Formats: sequence, C-alpha cells, structure tokens
Amino acid sequence: MTLQTELTPVEYSAQRVLTTEQLAQAYECDANNIKKNFNANKERFEEGKHYFKLEGEELSKLRVTFGDLQISPMTRTLYLWTKRGAARHSKMLGTDKAWEVFEALEESYFEHKQSIAPPVVDKNFALYKLVRDVGKTAETLQQYFDVSKGISLTTATAMVEDVFKVDLTPISKNLFRLQITISEH
Repeated sequence: MTLQTELTPVEYSAQRVLTTEQLAQAYECDANNIKKNFNANKERFEEGKHYFKLEGEELSKLRVTFGDLQISPMTRTLYLWTKRGAARHSKMLGTDKAWEVFEALEESYFEHKQSIAPPVVDKNFALYKLVRDVGKTAETLQQYFDVSKGISLTTATAMVEDVFKVDLTPISKNLFRLQITISEH
C-alpha cells in the first residue's frame, strides 16, 4: 500500500491529519466502525491531541481548501485524526492489518519531510463554480417547482448561503448577469 499516493494529504493546526473516511480507507474497514469505536471509547481520546472536531465556519474553510476531499455539504461535523488518534484506532481494531497500516502511516504519511501548503484557491474559479452551482440549483427549482427565473435564483442563492454559511450579498447584484454568461459557455 502506498499511502502517499492514495491519501490526499491534509494539514490542520500545523500537523498532518486524516479524516474518518481516510482512516477507514487506510485500515480497510468501514467508516462506521471508526465512529463506533470512537463513541465507545470517547474517554480515551482528547480533542486537540488525538483529534480535531470541525463544525461551522472551520468546516466550510476546510471544504474550500481541500476540495479534493469532496466533503458533503450535508456534513455538519468532521473529525480529523492526528497521528496519536490514528494509533488509538489501530489498537482498538487490533488486527495485524491495522498495525501494519499504522506503521506505514507513521513512516510515510505522518512523518513527511516538508510541510505541505494548502492548495492555492483561485478566487475567480471558486466564484465561477459557486455561480454555476447556484445556477444549476435555480434551474432545478424552475424545472420542478415551476417558479420564475428571478425567484429560483434568489431561492438558490439563499440555499447556498445557508448550507455553506457564506454571505453572497457582495456578488448577488451581479449573480444573475454572471449566471447568464456562464450558462452560455
């Protein structure tokens, strides 16, 4: 298993971490197994030492910074596991495979030689994607609920603002014009 190429490197709070899904992928188990083990042994884990719990704005920032992780917009809480947290999960799983994988994680994932900077987010591309997604949502509202383009665009904008906890007011005046330009491409 070449963990360097299979796992998207994620850094948070100046250290390499893994999402629950990445940890489950590495240990070749179900993510629910990781969640159940954690819930059954919460007293053995310390936030900030074994894991980080992201919600709200912190989670939204991570979604944008590490877009390759494809974190669902429906996810309200995300756990990021540190090296020490991953080790505890390895102990709880107790399989030879889990110990083998943790050893590989220690050597190739957590002990990276250089810090990996978060990917640079092209704000124009992010804006393009945001407008495109608002536009698609507006089109769906028009198609299935038979509402006008103006109402569907306003509703779609409000939905995106609510889900991602962002304020689109600065671009909302230009959103309709931008959507027309984007839909022509």
